[in-house]
Amino acid sequence: MSSLLEVDGLVKSYGGVEAVMDVSFRLDAGKLVALIGPNGAGKSTCFNMLNGQIRPNRGTIRLAGRDITGLAPHRIGRLGVGRTFQITATFGSMTVIENVAVALLSQAGRLGRLIGHATARVEGQAAALLGRVGLGAETRRPAAELAYGDLKRLELAMALASRPKLLLMDEPTAGMAPQDRAALMRLTADIARTERIGVLFTEHDMDVVFQHADRIMVLNRGRLIAEGTPAAVRADPQVQAIYLGEGFAAEPTASAPAMRAPSPATIAPDAPAAATAAPILEVANLNASYGRARILDDVSFTVAAGEVTALLGRNGAGKSTTLKAIMGLVADRRARSASGERTSPAPNRIGSLRPASATCRRTGASSPA
Repeated sequence: MSSLLEVDGLVKSYGGVEAVMDVSFRLDAGKLVALIGPNGAGKSTCFNMLNGQIRPNRGTIRLAGRDITGLAPHRIGRLGVGRTFQITATFGSMTVIENVAVALLSQAGRLGRLIGHATARVEGQAAALLGRVGLGAETRRPAAELAYGDLKRLELAMALASRPKLLLMDEPTAGMAPQDRAALMRLTADIARTERIGVLFTEHDMDVVFQHADRIMVLNRGRLIAEGTPAAVRADPQVQAIYLGEGFAAEPTASAPAMRAPSPATIAPDAPAAATAAPILEVANLNASYGRARILDDVSFTVAAGEVTALLGRNGAGKSTTLKAIMGLVADRRARSASGERTSPAPNRIGSLRPASATCRRTGASSPA
């Protein structure tokens, strides 16, 4: 019996840059397969070829035995390929149910009939899909009001509207709170196995990958360097060296990679002793959230004069949000001035992101920038 998705010898290059080189794999119905690798490994290029957004230089892509290589995205979608995106592609000005109705009309080739009561004809189907993803109580809310985790659920419902045989998910949990990540992937796995949908997803959160994938493929510099069960990929020395690191490989379960302090030998001998200098920035109890999804929770640190400080964390950990909060680029930011007084600078709104509280102090400034 042939696999749902068969990819053979896929090649894509841009001039002298080989983005994807001779990639071949199979994906069966009802299975979740993760495609992982460092930034620039070729994951998005692979996705875009499968989705029809770019044409491969060589190779073939077969869906349920049919050659779909190089077809336009809308034709591939109507043949049974759904997709979600790293940054949600929803219509904020529409209600939740209208978003799904548009996806249903598009699948049926009836987008030209949006005016009038065309959407009402598919509301029953849309409501059923929303109930399937846990948004049955949110149908009449504008999509712009949803928490980020619920936006991801809405996008999943829109993808399911195409009745997919294959679902492509590009970093499905990026930007989500930890509890929302786990819930979304459990929901996806349940739908995939119940409805026999094959799922191919990219992801940088290794907890998500190792807890939910039936099989893992690892790309590096456009080539597949490993493929197998989560246990086999975790133990692969080449994967450890290139992507996972020794700390993650040493974990007996799918937990977060161990963070190890550098040995004295790895620290540059001429590094300045900045830790003893007076702090130029003090951040205390910084909080921020997207609606109901908490992004920052009591973040506190200092940066000394002459010191270079790195803020590390996986995708969606809150690194960019921390920097934006310090710079005052989020709404309703509250902070204390150097004198200790609470200040409320005019917000610079970015979506619905708002820090609940913050104490940021810059040495020598009368109020935070």
